[in-house]
Amino acid sequence: MATISPLSPTAPSTSPKSNKKKSANTIENNAHESNTHENSATLYLNQNGFQHLYLEYFTYLQDLEITDISYLYHQGLKYNLKHSHFNVEVLRYVKTDIRMHAQQIRNQVDNCKSTLHKHLTKEATDLQSALCDYLKQQKHSNDQEGENTPLNDLEWKFLNQLDTQPNDVLTEFNLAWIYFHLFEDYQAANTYLNQVIDRCILEDSPLAQIALRYLGMTYYLMGDSTNATKALQRSASLDQTNNLYYLYEIAQQLIQTDNKDAAISHIKALIKHSPLYYIHIQSDPFFADIPEVDALLSRFHAAKLEAIKETTYKKWKGSKIMQQEFPAEFDHHKLFNSTYDEHLTLLAHQPYPLLCRTETISDKFLSNLQSKTQSKLNIINKQFIQHIHAEQKKWKMVNLAGVSLVYVAVLLTLASIFLFIGGDLLGLTSNGQSINWGHLVPRIFASVLGTGLIGILLLQFNSPKLKQLAKKKNMLVEAME
Repeated sequence: MATISPLSPTAPSTSPKSNKKKSANTIENNAHESNTHENSATLYLNQNGFQHLYLEYFTYLQDLEITDISYLYHQGLKYNLKHSHFNVEVLRYVKTDIRMHAQQIRNQVDNCKSTLHKHLTKEATDLQSALCDYLKQQKHSNDQEGENTPLNDLEWKFLNQLDTQPNDVLTEFNLAWIYFHLFEDYQAANTYLNQVIDRCILEDSPLAQIALRYLGMTYYLMGDSTNATKALQRSASLDQTNNLYYLYEIAQQLIQTDNKDAAISHIKALIKHSPLYYIHIQSDPFFADIPEVDALLSRFHAAKLEAIKETTYKKWKGSKIMQQEFPAEFDHHKLFNSTYDEHLTLLAHQPYPLLCRTETISDKFLSNLQSKTQSKLNIINKQFIQHIHAEQKKWKMVNLAGVSLVYVAVLLTLASIFLFIGGDLLGLTSNGQSINWGHLVPRIFASVLGTGLIGILLLQFNSPKLKQLAKKKNMLVEAME
């Protein structure tokens, strides 16, 4: 299992208080274009990754605004992603989620401040300001070991205040914070945090929740994940805001205690709530190289791909063009699946937060699908025209025979008229007798009529196959209009 230090990814220190020293990675100068962000919170999250709890207290300690919190949230996750070998560009798909979480953090801090300020003393406020000044001014290049360092002086001021005001809960918590982050003395931090928690619960102070979470981290860093989980669960029970990040921190500890089923259950709820948690879990050393977690993330990714497919298919089936009747040659299932497979090649490599934009992706997929549908119908239409021409060519001689018979019928008609007129004028006879037109006319009429009808039928003759092709072509034309 991964070990997460509050300052760097090294093994937790359990040195006694007499051997405390400042962490080499705690404070470091880092140039950034915005002076607002050039503070210890930026340095910490730039160098050590994201921990929601630490960002919350940095927000309180340095009174960060939502823009600053969002930036620091982004920087911490960016660190985690880089060190887990994931593409940091994924963060642009969760900007809105990050800002929402930043707003939640700011709200929590404001709630905490409103309660604490009722009991603040001038001495406690001055000490907290001194801690802030130390964090802003101290540089890595000036770190020293010994008894008279600025950090030792700061520790002495806090201890002296507690000797004078033993019930100063904020000073006691800030001292625990100093031991935790700056000295990495988790046993000392644990001792003071337990005292803070008891007082805060009696006063119904929201600081109890943060103190319990820090207590959980001290237990974890001392190798006691069971008590770490209990502390976090107790903190969650005090929360009135339904902050889902408590579930995340509990899942971190449950994984350490091999209670994977419960951890997976929490992770499922978190990812369903926001894709931001997918990035957290994907890049969090707590969950690294755990097959059950990797399998869960893969299932979520596959489920989103399937959701995109189902959404697009539903939209496509409801589109105007798909309400038309198509010939059997147009296999819309095959067209949809082949188009989806083309998109899948690209989509399968896209990050989960991007796939969560199901409607946007399905609209683009649908646009491509409709274009392919139109192209496919045009191709089938051209094929029908070619088949019709080929079939017409087969029966061309029959049609020509019909034309010939129509001509014969016309000639017979003309010949009969001339014969009738000429017979009367010239007095034509047959074997010395006058022509019996009463018998001859019906025969001529029958011959002309029969020849003409047969000719017309042959001229207009279409084979059954030709009729079927023409019908299918007409169906396509109607569907494409």
